[in-house]
Amino acid sequence: MIKTKFIFIMLMGVLLISGCASTGGHVASGIYTSPHGNFTVPLPKMGLGARVQEKKFETSGFVSFHDDFGTLKRIDYSALPANANVVYRDLIHNVVLPDMQSRFPGSKLLHEEAINNPEKQGYFFVLKIPQGSPLVDMKTGKGMDSTRGYLYFTSQGYIYSLSMQKGGLSDLLAGKKKVKSVTPKSFDDILNSLQKFKKTIHIRDL
Repeated sequence: MIKTKFIFIMLMGVLLISGCASTGGHVASGIYTSPHGNFTVPLPKMGLGARVQEKKFETSGFVSFHDDFGTLKRIDYSALPANANVVYRDLIHNVVLPDMQSRFPGSKLLHEEAINNPEKQGYFFVLKIPQGSPLVDMKTGKGMDSTRGYLYFTSQGYIYSLSMQKGGLSDLLAGKKKVKSVTPKSFDDILNSLQKFKKTIHIRDL
């Protein structure tokens, strides 16, 4: 059995988005295909300034969909060694959160829960990320605060991280420096949105 620590090291290439990378995915008829051929996904509905950004590594990569209105949906993925044992909670607390805190000081975990029903297994968590939004406050020139939900799961030899941002242009127009406080209902709404996003992704048998 592969040790969890090894999984952490292997996943750092995706989570930190560092090292040599190249593109290779493509879009045809509104469908994005991963450069590794492991999944396809319809382009999400986006507003003005819609963009697709991606990076490809040897066994991992990411694609993000975002626009000028604060829409942000992203898929990170990495191939897993055979018989890998992924402990989601350890991954979140020992890799994801420390990395985010190093890049965005003050980032904190707002919520986490394991998804353990037969049809929807994985791990869901929400981070508060100071200045982590792609939207910029024109008064300060800094990124706005972001409340971002994540859904981790494994399928067909890959670990996937789906993420999306809560809040957007409405916060900027209202002159808010921080997004609204989240509630238990907000967490449910974010999880439901991530589950809907997941359903649009077709993971191929490799």
